[in-house]
Amino acid sequence: MRKNHSANSNYVLYLTGFLFFLAFLFFCIMDVRRGFLFKSYILKTTWINYNHHQLWIIAVVVSGLLFFHRLLKGAENRGEVNESQSRILAKVTAFTIFGILATTLVFIYRGVAMVRILGEGKMSIPALGLSPAQLHGSKELIPFDTTLFLLKPVAVAINYMSLVWGATTLALLLAGFAATVIPLYFSRLFTSRGSGKLRPLIGGMIYGIPQPFCSCCAAPISATIYKSGGSIAASVAFLLTSPTLNITALILSVSLLPPPYAILRIVGGGIFVFSAAYMAAVLAERLPKEDEQQPPGRILSFVYRVFNRYCNLFQIESMDRSYPTPISIIRGWMSNSWSAAKVVVPTLLLGGILAGIVVVFLPMVFSNNVGGVLLASFLGTPLMIATWTEIPVASVLASQGLSGPAAALLVTLPVVSLPCLLIFGGALRSGKIAALLGLATFLFGVTAGLLFM
Repeated sequence: MRKNHSANSNYVLYLTGFLFFLAFLFFCIMDVRRGFLFKSYILKTTWINYNHHQLWIIAVVVSGLLFFHRLLKGAENRGEVNESQSRILAKVTAFTIFGILATTLVFIYRGVAMVRILGEGKMSIPALGLSPAQLHGSKELIPFDTTLFLLKPVAVAINYMSLVWGATTLALLLAGFAATVIPLYFSRLFTSRGSGKLRPLIGGMIYGIPQPFCSCCAAPISATIYKSGGSIAASVAFLLTSPTLNITALILSVSLLPPPYAILRIVGGGIFVFSAAYMAAVLAERLPKEDEQQPPGRILSFVYRVFNRYCNLFQIESMDRSYPTPISIIRGWMSNSWSAAKVVVPTLLLGGILAGIVVVFLPMVFSNNVGGVLLASFLGTPLMIATWTEIPVASVLASQGLSGPAAALLVTLPVVSLPCLLIFGGALRSGKIAALLGLATFLFGVTAGLLFM
């Protein structure tokens, strides 16, 4: 008995060490993105902050992480914990990992930036914002001015990816986590009983409020909610809530926007998210099943086959629900995160290039009339932006007397984007639902713009 107790104590010690080094690793990686740990940095840009101490600290942390992982794996192979204890420790591992990811996202990645913005009382438009003019300067990874004209959309996409790599990394890890853990512990939160839509819809919104992601980064998590057995209502509710109604965006909206625009962002955004998620759930029930879809014509058949192959890339590893262990949780999390990355990163890059074509080649001259509102809504729906960028964009346009386009961009820019719809539609195997979300976002922008014009 004493020997078993000693073995269990050692196992808990190994697990504690692993989780400690995991949390410290995220802390260090986010310092590379935000630059808050040291007084000075050799390189400090909008996309990376480098101090020579970071390398050896990260090397030590990764070594500790691998060391404790090896001890954990060896202890499990020797059977040092029984099934009952392993179940409990697996659940502790899952919730601790989620706590680490959520804390890193909210309090470090987003929290540091939010405190800085509130301290200054204003927010500048990032290097990659709404128009090519905002790409000028020395802080882009690829200088926009010196790039060949035909390659400017590629520069737009790469600069955007460099700006959101921290959020993308956390999003992929949270997507892998959701794919691994939701079937084990959270399935009831995102599934409906019978034909009910309200419970999973609210569950998706609650899950999205504390996760401040841009639409591109919210898409892989939303996709894994669906692929893990969640309902359409839950996955769409998260997809729209995370960029639109996350807690940090709400705080900044109240702090930095004029009251009418803040009300539009919060109250109007809440009504839109709930309505769009409900409509998507209703549409999903009426769509034919996959094997019933027979597109006519050679061209449509070819498009369908290509889309079907793309959809098949969205594979996740199913967990053994009968006997989860800490190592199986960690292994499934890493495997599913890597699977998500292999699909999401190329899709984000391709979607960014397509959106960059719109940014570079389509004139963006707004006027405060119906045409200006329509143009703003049309551009705001497919374009991808870093979270919160819509706030200074709307503020700048409103100060110039362009109240209609300002309102339209405030509500369309954060909600969806072309890469977001590509990822989500691929996971759902339904371009129709993705198109519905895009159309609903466009109409929301038009309505908001006309009301504020």
